[in-house]
Amino acid sequence: MAILSSPTFDATQVDPASVSLAGAKVRLLGRGGRYSASFQDVNGDGRLDLLCHVETASFFLELGESLAVLEAETLDGRAIRGQETIRIVP
Repeated sequence: MAILSSPTFDATQVDPASVSLAGAKVRLLGRGGRYSASFQDVNGDGRLDLLCHVETASFFLELGESLAVLEAETLDGRAIRGQETIRIVP
């Protein structure tokens, strides 16, 4: 999943360790404690976005339509939250 930057929000300031999507945390890479996250221009607007790979097996979602809530914190401790209705198919 991606957290997009905008003219008023810099996604490079989000702490990947704090990201949770529908209860799933960002995956760790190996044993080094690095998170499976990177900064890329996901939507082609010239701004760096935060791309994270989450542990989908940990989702607190049911089949069909569900509300997926993203929660995270910026590096300076500000809480962020977003939500979107998604459809889970078998």
